[in-house]
Amino acid sequence: MKQADEIRQYADDHYVKPARERGERQVSIRAGTVRQEMRLSSDSVAAVGGALDTDVFERFANVKQLKEKYHGVDSRRGANANFVFEILPLSDYRARDDYVGNWRERAFELSPSEFQELVREYLEAKGFSDAEVEIVIKMKV
Repeated sequence: MKQADEIRQYADDHYVKPARERGERQVSIRAGTVRQEMRLSSDSVAAVGGALDTDVFERFANVKQLKEKYHGVDSRRGANANFVFEILPLSDYRARDDYVGNWRERAFELSPSEFQELVREYLEAKGFSDAEVEIVIKMKV
């Protein structure tokens, strides 16, 4: 399982599911807290933000991102990025198998925006800067 999938699984198991069981309608997840709890290296906080700030996580956990609070300059992927999600009813839940698995095998089934997000996650995981990622995305890979 790749790191982004592990982060999404952790966030779902430790934040979304417990909030859903308590009957809450929203859940807030701070990237730096997830990084610490998962005992990831300090330079992995961007990976946490990248894993949570995607349609993939929304479908995986059956949530809808409402807003994101930023603290400081360019902290969208920083430790203080706080992601707030609406917890959707289980009646709206789609089977995870529809969305999780080996993306390489399913690459041709993805919409253009899903494919761009997949490329973005891959490049960020490989250490490409935000500017380099945007150049690749603009090349319409």
